[in-house]
Amino acid sequence: MYKLIESADYDTLFAAYLADHDRYSGGVFSEYDLIISTLPEGDILLQKLADARGIASGVRPRYWTSFYWHLVEHITGYTPRGEQTPLNNTAIRWHLYTYLYRHGDTILADPAHPLHPHLHQHWPEATRLTADMTRRLWHYSGQLANLYSHYLNQRPDWLDAWQHDPPPALDDLLQGNSLQRQPAWLAGHYREHYQQQHRLWHATLAETYAARAERIRTFWHKLAHDAAARDKLPPYIPLYAPTNLTETTLRTLIRLGEYSEVRLYHLTAADGEYSDIVDSRWLRRLKLRDPARVEAAHYDHGNTLLSRYGKQQRDRARLLHAYSTDDNTTQHDAPTITVSNLLSAVQADIRSQNETHTAAAPHDAHDDSLRIHACHGTLRQAETLRGDIIAWLNADPTRRLSDILILLPDPIAEQSVLRAVFPGSGDYDGYRLPARIVGTPDTGTTSLWHSLAGHYTHLNGRYDAPTITDWLHNDDTAQSLGSDHEHIQRITAALIRAGYKRGFDSEHLQQTLHPDDHDHRYTYTYALDRLIAGVLMPDSGDDNRDTIPLPGLSLADLPVLEALAKHANRSRELRRKLAAHTPAQTWLADIRDTLHRDYQHAHDTTAWQTLNRALTSLEQQLSAHRDLAPQNEQLYLPLPFILDNIETHLSTQQNSREPSGVITIGSLTGLRNLPYKLIAFMNADHDRYPARQNDERYNLIDLDRPRPGDRNREQEDLAALLDSISRAGETYWIYYNAAKPGDNEPRLPASPIQELLQYLDEQRAEAPRHYHITHPATPFEPDPAETRPAPLWHNVRQTLARPPHPALPFLTLCHATLSAADPADPETLPLDQLIRDTLRPAAAYARAHNISHDNHDDTPAAREPLAASALDNYHINDTINRALEEGRDPAARLARLPLLPAGISGNILLAQRLAENQAHYRALLAQSGCTTPPPLAEHTLDLGDTLLTARLPTSGNTWPRLSARRQKAKHQYRYWLEHLAWNARGTGGDSHIHYADGNEQLRTLPAEDAAEQLRTWLAVRRSAQQQLWLAPIELMPTYLDNLGKKDGADKNRLLIHQWIDDDQGKADSGELWRHLWRGNEAILADHIAAALATYAPLLQPWLDHRA
Repeated sequence: MYKLIESADYDTLFAAYLADHDRYSGGVFSEYDLIISTLPEGDILLQKLADARGIASGVRPRYWTSFYWHLVEHITGYTPRGEQTPLNNTAIRWHLYTYLYRHGDTILADPAHPLHPHLHQHWPEATRLTADMTRRLWHYSGQLANLYSHYLNQRPDWLDAWQHDPPPALDDLLQGNSLQRQPAWLAGHYREHYQQQHRLWHATLAETYAARAERIRTFWHKLAHDAAARDKLPPYIPLYAPTNLTETTLRTLIRLGEYSEVRLYHLTAADGEYSDIVDSRWLRRLKLRDPARVEAAHYDHGNTLLSRYGKQQRDRARLLHAYSTDDNTTQHDAPTITVSNLLSAVQADIRSQNETHTAAAPHDAHDDSLRIHACHGTLRQAETLRGDIIAWLNADPTRRLSDILILLPDPIAEQSVLRAVFPGSGDYDGYRLPARIVGTPDTGTTSLWHSLAGHYTHLNGRYDAPTITDWLHNDDTAQSLGSDHEHIQRITAALIRAGYKRGFDSEHLQQTLHPDDHDHRYTYTYALDRLIAGVLMPDSGDDNRDTIPLPGLSLADLPVLEALAKHANRSRELRRKLAAHTPAQTWLADIRDTLHRDYQHAHDTTAWQTLNRALTSLEQQLSAHRDLAPQNEQLYLPLPFILDNIETHLSTQQNSREPSGVITIGSLTGLRNLPYKLIAFMNADHDRYPARQNDERYNLIDLDRPRPGDRNREQEDLAALLDSISRAGETYWIYYNAAKPGDNEPRLPASPIQELLQYLDEQRAEAPRHYHITHPATPFEPDPAETRPAPLWHNVRQTLARPPHPALPFLTLCHATLSAADPADPETLPLDQLIRDTLRPAAAYARAHNISHDNHDDTPAAREPLAASALDNYHINDTINRALEEGRDPAARLARLPLLPAGISGNILLAQRLAENQAHYRALLAQSGCTTPPPLAEHTLDLGDTLLTARLPTSGNTWPRLSARRQKAKHQYRYWLEHLAWNARGTGGDSHIHYADGNEQLRTLPAEDAAEQLRTWLAVRRSAQQQLWLAPIELMPTYLDNLGKKDGADKNRLLIHQWIDDDQGKADSGELWRHLWRGNEAILADHIAAALATYAPLLQPWLDHRA
């Protein structure tokens, strides 16, 4: 038997459900389905049921559509496809796209084709589909899918009529005369659209719909004539507090009531009958326009808030009561609301449908039960709400975080702000308020999906370095490769050093290049091959190799490089599948396999389970659709659209909307009927609430007379506001933006909130507006409305109020001293490292003391260079010079290194640079008296406490050096130390250096003198690691030169000050220097002058040995 049970009180209605649960469930371990409107509502019911009966594991919350189709499949003998139903929105969209894509050329080429108008309206000049049309076709398929889904849920009688060809005329289907009132041209336009929609339906979905209808007819036939089928029905079918009910659903429930105990628990908006009241705003306008009609019809709006917000509730009540009788309806009186504050007065007025309680409510300035807060931006709303929550919790020790619900019109759009102010840990402003945003994928799910989707989204993209390195830095991607975030960062940095800029491999990059351009030195796979070769064969000859090894990684990096190589091979496989027009079902299976194979590390996480459920749901949706019409062709959909659809499906899943045990944050419409002590409504702005109706220009439902269950986004938002006000147990707060950040123009709240304020003002004309509060623009300013600021804002305000104090120095500057090394702990040091640390003492100190300071933009380039920069030219010249010094062919090496510009410009530049540098080197050899360059080899110098390694000549007494650098002190210092190392072996001689802007000759010196000077510079390096070294190498030559001049002291002071202010003259990072010496600016120049006076003479031998 079907029975309607009603109450305006949530607890009273639940008590009625609990009584029926005890009567029909058959014991605590019995199982049955509970039909709900939203998953959080089901979770609340299960919690309350468990609290009341100790167990609720046998009750399964289900949606009506999945429950009903599951029932049909079960009775008719088919295997249900999970929770999914046929002709769901996803399956319809994919089916329509596949059909229009496969037959698009035929449809566009034939003006007489029945479906020609569908595509011709988008592409009037086209005769065939092209690749750039697919995105628009995908969007259009989504519009049509939404349209057919609306018809299926709200106008199934239209689809029944469409099973006939030709269908009935549009005028015959529409109720009312709205079409006749339209202009003739517009009415003709709608009729043409009607015919087009029917023709597409008949060509694509009519067969599936007919199979669905036949199965439903079989279901009812079996129930009517087969007792065994009736025994399969559940004896008890409860539907609790539906928010959106169509007449078709209600009639189905009543028909099921002939065989089972069907109970519909209706949570009413008010006591008594309210389905006959009208919108108060509409009634005011009608009174002005036609007062006689108002008088004749006896229109009444009852309570203003109920009539204004509650159209959806009125339509639902009207539908339910149209099918109710005294025998099948039970009314449970709600307990009387005790008016103790403003909120309870408003709730009592809504419940009783009058407007007397609010006017009589106590006028208490400290009454915070109903308040409307004006703020400056969503961030300020959230911060203000945190402070208000703390005061609310402290006012009553029985209140808990789980008593708080925060609602927004669109929490997905504001989730970055919400996650910042209400993090899962709860820590933000000194108070701990853990919260959970429900109804949106959490950060873990989003991260995991972006990692998983990256295997597919980059296949046909640019595959540029910023995009791919960002994807590889994702923690889930790193773990899927058997690595971690720090390790993968080192690997990606090596990839960038290996030259990676753009393109997956040569085949992928070739698609965007000239047919004769085969330069792929900047691709991902080329860089990866260089890294692998650098680990496996770092010292092998490269004359006959396709790639030049890049050293720097170790065998410990090989497992990650192997994983990247496997990923590259996997990407090649996917690219082949992409070119083969793989069906959508196969792609879904492949994505699912990748999740199971590569992301086992996340298997036990909520994110992995959410993704797995989403993929399962999509597969079941397509399977349920295909089972009804097995003859349907395999669905084809471009891979990017499949990924977009999965992401959309993921964001709309309700599996994470369950109440969370802490502060719950979610959408207004999704959590509208849940009872909480404190409910806060944020972002109640005019441009955000209520939602406007979508522009559905093809939807013909708008021409029909409205029916119960018709979806209207504005009415749904208004109804949710009414429900949330009614469900608030103790407190209801509303927050809106009175001004945007940086904009002092006043803004009004949303129209419904303005009406609520007007209602309160009219009812309480003599009372002050303590319920409407304006907050300051920032938390740094005192807020008269707050009881006590959060610790963070309290400290900030105190800091701002205090006079500023001078900052303490970061380091204490002192005069550096040189010390001997520990002979018991000798060190092996490359000469290059000694040169770097003494040239860059700030970096050496920071590294030795673990001071992190990186101000550089590490974003890699997204495309290969087409021209050489000054730095590129230096590297090119340096590579050529090194090859010439070692007697190798520089062209063969440079052609395979990612140094030259890409394409033909690189070949031209290589020829120019080779000619120039070879000419310079020939001249240098002739000048130094050499016919060939001296052979170089790795040597080790034993300096007592340090073993210094360097690549030095093995024979000869002249070392010709060709430098790509300019003749600056920091570069000359490098060649001086290399000259010292050569001479310290006892087999040295003269060095001839050709710079880019001049020549220099360094004379030979005794081995012991050279070794002693190297030991001194090693002591400088040790000192620079222990204390900040303030005698920069780049200043020493000029400083020494100025000492012999008449105004040398003044010039040296100017030299020091210019160096302090000018970063271009520094060998080390100017930002790092300032970071280390900050707070000492007043005494810095004096310390540098004292250090130079002591240690500049260390470079005097270089000046003495210049020829």
